[in-house]
Amino acid sequence: SHSASASTEQARSEEHQGGKEGTVSNAGLFYASAMQDAMEVVRRIPQYAQHQEQIASQLNYLQRDYPSLAPKQTELWSDGRSQIFVAFGGTLPVPISGKVYNIPVEIYVPHGFPQLPPLAFVRPTREMMIQATDAVRGEDGQVFLPYLHTWSPQTHTLLQLAQEMIGAFGRAPPVYARPSSQPYTPPAVPLAALSPS
Repeated sequence: SHSASASTEQARSEEHQGGKEGTVSNAGLFYASAMQDAMEVVRRIPQYAQHQEQIASQLNYLQRDYPSLAPKQTELWSDGRSQIFVAFGGTLPVPISGKVYNIPVEIYVPHGFPQLPPLAFVRPTREMMIQATDAVRGEDGQVFLPYLHTWSPQTHTLLQLAQEMIGAFGRAPPVYARPSSQPYTPPAVPLAALSPS
């Protein structure tokens, strides 16, 4: 109806005119706004054109359930060449021993998504270090889960990946407090891992 559409536009207008983003009381309006934001990020990158609706939908569901994960366009360099990807960065709430810890992560969407699986990384803050576990094996923080290894575009989603990561991190925390004697070096993302061969 016209009045519902008008109120949606008014809420979006208020949200973008200095109101707090995401504070619209109607969850559906926030969802519509988040979907629009995810779609804008995906549309700017031509390599996602074939599956942009599906990608934006998956990104949106991920952000709906985990609003701390924000979509972004990111440029990665390797051997003098660069490529632009969609990524989500933020934290996942992980219950560990009765408390909830916010584990910083990034999830990269390869150009061949959804046929190719996403790449997920734990991104420790300056105060954290990577703890080797079955799910996070190297200093780069890359996440290795059976869910990623058996990725199927028909049955697997970014949202379920986040849930699998939360479960794995709850069983074996992937970060610990950085000793003051250890310098901080931000980990790099391997561009080759995101590019189809």
